[in-house]
Amino acid sequence: MRRYRNVPPLQFLQGFEAASRLGSFSKAAEELGLSQSAVSHEMRLLEERVGQPLFLRVGRKVQLTDAGRVYQRSVRQALDDLDAAQQRLEPFRRASSVVIYAPRDFGRRW
Repeated sequence: MRRYRNVPPLQFLQGFEAASRLGSFSKAAEELGLSQSAVSHEMRLLEERVGQPLFLRVGRKVQLTDAGRVYQRSVRQALDDLDAAQQRLEPFRRASSVVIYAPRDFGRRW
């Protein structure tokens, strides 16, 4: 059994986060360097995957449904966590640095 098989592709989640924050597939596309139709298509696939509408399409604007608002909080937190994890790797990229992980009490006394 594959873990995380229900998790949509990261690109879909990034598009969802941008569109929900900006209220527009066009603005999300511009931010992500994609076409508006690509973002719109990804959001339709995401909605199919989660099994319900996440956006109300009102002209050129989009608004989150109640389910979309709940999902947005989780997606934003997950993306923030992934970003923080990436930042924690930064010390390992410096060739001349040494990174030591130890229990806090040990580190204070050492």
